[in-house]
Amino acid sequence: MKRIKLALAALAITALIVSAQDYNRVGLSYNNTHFGATWSNHVSDDNMSLNGIGIDYIHGFSLSESTPLYFETGAKLNFGFKDESVKVGGEKLSAKLNIYTINVPANLAYKFSITDDFSITPYLGLNFKLHLSGTLKATYKNGGTKVEEKANIFSKDEIDPTWKRFQMGWHIGVGFQYNPVYFGVSWGTDFLKPVEDYRSSDLSIALGYCF
Repeated sequence: MKRIKLALAALAITALIVSAQDYNRVGLSYNNTHFGATWSNHVSDDNMSLNGIGIDYIHGFSLSESTPLYFETGAKLNFGFKDESVKVGGEKLSAKLNIYTINVPANLAYKFSITDDFSITPYLGLNFKLHLSGTLKATYKNGGTKVEEKANIFSKDEIDPTWKRFQMGWHIGVGFQYNPVYFGVSWGTDFLKPVEDYRSSDLSIALGYCF
């Protein structure tokens, strides 16, 4: 009986340690950044969205040995892009915007273990965003001659108003994990405007692998 009790105690301790282990997650994500124009503190119809593809890494730090509460952080490298064409004076004008960004989250997450193989993890946190580069490329015809112009959206000498390289915001999300496979959705807005008279929000859909 004593050996059985010791064995059960060892199993309980092992289960506690395992449930409180840190975790890692890598994956890919689809990201949509929406820019909404505001004029004189009123929302305008002048909106646009950037599609993006992200490469994600998250590490979850256990905050309690008895509660599945975690602090999550890591990095996401996002490639955002938008193509648009309009006609000006009967001529076609094409514009392409590319923005490369690193996002660093700081989340508080709670993991609900539904079964031994499946869990649901809602989270809430802050997001720190650093724009590495951003280019705006325009193509049009001038007197029958094709012209291409490129500008750095973060350069005061090339774009007015200039975009900000750093943003900070908040987000809320939920992750579903079945064995090592992860699927997550999150949405949030930025506290700091990316450019004058525009506010931004982010939607992310991620597929990952946990280990």
